[in-house]
Amino acid sequence: MRLLFSEYRISTALDAASPLAPALQQKLAANDDLRRFAQGLSALDHALRTSVPQPEPPPALHVSIMCAFGWMRGPFHRRASRQSCAGCPPGVRGLGVCFVRLALQLCAIALAERL
Repeated sequence: MRLLFSEYRISTALDAASPLAPALQQKLAANDDLRRFAQGLSALDHALRTSVPQPEPPPALHVSIMCAFGWMRGPFHRRASRQSCAGCPPGVRGLGVCFVRLALQLCAIALAERL
């Protein structure tokens, strides 16, 4: 439990970008597991802070996903989603439904093979 608390204190010190307390530095010097944890956490923190942010996904991706969900709701919502999916690229409107059907069919086949 003390090791877990020490790991938490190391993590919060890294988040706050503050130096470690002297007592915690002594524990690091005496405990190999705690030292490896601190080194791994420091490397992860450095990698996350220096990583390049990913570009934003294209707006058409969001529209196509929302269109697919609209098509799966039922006949009442399909009429409304046809109007809101006018911006969907051609052929993408039904792709979400096709993938869901394919996934369900594959699950059914896998279950049938187990029986």
